[in-house]
Amino acid sequence: MLEPLSNQPQVVRDHVGVDLLLNLNAISRLAPFMHAEHTLGSAARAAKVPASSLAYWVQRFVTAGLIRVTRVVPRAGKPIPHYRAVSSEFQVPFDAMPP
Repeated sequence: MLEPLSNQPQVVRDHVGVDLLLNLNAISRLAPFMHAEHTLGSAARAAKVPASSLAYWVQRFVTAGLIRVTRVVPRAGKPIPHYRAVSSEFQVPFDAMPP
């Protein structure tokens, strides 16, 4: 069962997360995960980008703590992870932005 997203905005001060949230390419790749849980393939279709390209961004989002693995579906071969944003809203304080 999915945990509901936090109703409180997630304040991001970490430079890795801030850099991602200020990058328009990254934001367009993050958008599908803000709306629902997705696999890499379903998020790639929603963002209209190749899955191989999105895989690069997903790893960066997970490292920055912006999305997380919500569940892993076993199957023959490699299990399929499902991802979702940790919050429905992210905020970057002005003092955390680069000059």
